[in-house]
Amino acid sequence: MASVTLENVTKKYGNFVAVDSINLEIKDHEFVVLVGPSGCGKTTTLRMIAGLIELSSGNIYIGDRLVNDLQPKDRDIAMVFQNYALYPHMTVYENLSFSLRLKKTDKSLIDARIKEVSQILGIESFLKRKPAELSGGQQQRVALGRAIIREPQVFLMDEPLSNLDAKLRVQMRTEISRLQKRLKITTVYVTHDQTEAMTMADRIVVMKDGIVQQCDTPLSIYQRPVNKFVAGFIGSPPMNFTDGLLLEEDNRVWFVNDDMKLPVSQKHTGKLRPLVGRHVTIGIRPDMFLLNGEGVAPGIRGSFRVEIDVVEPLGAEILIYFKLKDGATQVAKIPPHYAVKPGDYLDIFVDTSTLHYFNFETEEAVI
Repeated sequence: MASVTLENVTKKYGNFVAVDSINLEIKDHEFVVLVGPSGCGKTTTLRMIAGLIELSSGNIYIGDRLVNDLQPKDRDIAMVFQNYALYPHMTVYENLSFSLRLKKTDKSLIDARIKEVSQILGIESFLKRKPAELSGGQQQRVALGRAIIREPQVFLMDEPLSNLDAKLRVQMRTEISRLQKRLKITTVYVTHDQTEAMTMADRIVVMKDGIVQQCDTPLSIYQRPVNKFVAGFIGSPPMNFTDGLLLEEDNRVWFVNDDMKLPVSQKHTGKLRPLVGRHVTIGIRPDMFLLNGEGVAPGIRGSFRVEIDVVEPLGAEILIYFKLKDGATQVAKIPPHYAVKPGDYLDIFVDTSTLHYFNFETEEAVI
């Protein structure tokens, strides 16, 4: 197995910069997920690692080898694509054995490897079928098997679950995570789905406009986003934002706008006092809204009144949507036993020690 290192990797198409000076070290055995909206450069980055796209500048190393000028077949990587790319005229057995047959591998060794891989993936019963006779999930397993059987140094996966239904996506992401931990193969995985990123990755690389915004563990990114973009992208439903002014009254710092006046917690006051008199943006996770203030100390308890706009019952929880006077739509998670409907007025409470604060101009995280 091997690490993957990117040094100032850039890809330009004319004057358009698709990937801008990425520096990233993916450790041996690590599962790293590149995530971001469409057009952020994540697939371009993956395809440069694979050798399918030529770099404009920079270096890529797999292990200790500089691979800039190596063909994909010489990089000792295996790629799983969004569309699985199985040969339709071949059986599952023939698809799995294809790369080994090209290497003139002994037939007995091919049989042994296919038996081992098919048992790992639970595909032994349809080795004689062709891809058209398989479900989406079964095709996905075969595509994974074809990658595994080569015993590569690195797995590269480009949105491999996007064609599956919601239930099967959950099942397959669990299986891929378990498989990666078992095989201990360095894996770079691309997705636009932040839930996949959070549940599968050892580390997440959040990208926007070809630039890495943050690279860290899922929990660190969720709890300590470096800017407003990362905070709003990671988390489902996404973080709520609203702008306001920091004011000081009676030796306390307050966040104030047309809807709310929230006391800044003591643990945040030191960093925010220099910003008194300036606008900031606060971020509130949907599960941080409360329908009563019990258990929250008065010094960090804020409240405001809202009119419910939309109610979405999800069984284990209810999502309620409401609008602030600045037009921003907010979403809150509440327990399922509350009987609420559109048009109802509610008093919403906030533990202000859980708030995130962002610089109004730069959108960088203050806290």
